[in-house]
Amino acid sequence: MKKAYQIDERRAIEKFRSHLLNDHGAIQMILPLAEIAQRLRKGVGQFLLQAQLQLVTLIMEDEVN
Repeated sequence: MKKAYQIDERRAIEKFRSHLLNDHGAIQMILPLAEIAQRLRKGVGQFLLQAQLQLVTLIMEDEVN
C-alpha cells in the first residue's frame, strides 16, 4: 500500500509533466555568468583541441598515401 506522501509526490510529478506538455511559454533563468564563461572557454578549448588533432591526423594520413 502506498503512503500518502508517495501519492502526493506522484500527483505533483504528473501535474508538472502535464504543465510542461501544455504550456509553451518561455522560462527565464538566473545563471552565474562567470561559471558559464568558464565552462564555455573550457568547452571551446576542448573542441579546438579535437579539431586540431583531426586535422593533424588527416594531414598525416594524406602524407602516408
